[in-house]
Amino acid sequence: MNRKIFFISIMMMICIFCYYANPFITLVAVLMAGAMIFVLCIMGLDYFKNNFNLFLLIIISLLVAISLYEIRVMNFHKINEYEANQKITGIITGVEKDGLVLSRVNISGCKFNQKLYVKLDFSSVPICIEADNNAFRSTLIKFANELTNSVWIIDSEQRKQLHIAAVFACNFVNHLYSLSERLIAEKKIDFTILHPLMQATVNKAINNSPQIVQTGPAKRNDKNTIEKHLGLLSSQPDLKMIYEILTNSIKKFHNYKG
Repeated sequence: MNRKIFFISIMMMICIFCYYANPFITLVAVLMAGAMIFVLCIMGLDYFKNNFNLFLLIIISLLVAISLYEIRVMNFHKINEYEANQKITGIITGVEKDGLVLSRVNISGCKFNQKLYVKLDFSSVPICIEADNNAFRSTLIKFANELTNSVWIIDSEQRKQLHIAAVFACNFVNHLYSLSERLIAEKKIDFTILHPLMQATVNKAINNSPQIVQTGPAKRNDKNTIEKHLGLLSSQPDLKMIYEILTNSIKKFHNYKG
């Protein structure tokens, strides 16, 4: 009985270490448990038969210890940006060079009480600041500068306009990429053939004013090409309508008529 109490006490200590200790101590604790099982094994089959319940207790305790460690790792793991496409929310309680410390964490709908370190590259992400007094604005700017090199003073009206512009620059553009991919897939052409063109277009728009680097049949007012394209899209009225709307928008923007 004393031996059983001894083993039970050891395994309880291992469980406690696995949950609260650092990974190194946890590893030592698990190795200790493995060593105990090994000792039991080499003591012979008869000992195993006579102490089956004790042996089973040690196995279960070891599994519990490992499970507790896995939970600890999950709660304190450094999560990389966009890892597994999980949505992470929480209250910022600390700021470090390459990430944030969050409390009251919610990961894809699952809530955790433990603090979580989230590794993010904020260095080029714009942070927009709005405050009703200079002191609070200065505090926010100081805090934002710890996260990024792109800090902007944006009021509520500007923020609304910025959101609309972002929809045009990102969401609509990505949808057009999707339509392009579907179009060429119909002719069994791999979408990667357009990647260099897409990358060059984005680079030109970033390094110059987009209106200066606009190209294409609408910009040239190339009516023959436009008519050919519309003819090819005659069986896809939705795409034809989008093509016409964007073509007319480009022509109007660059002062072409007809």
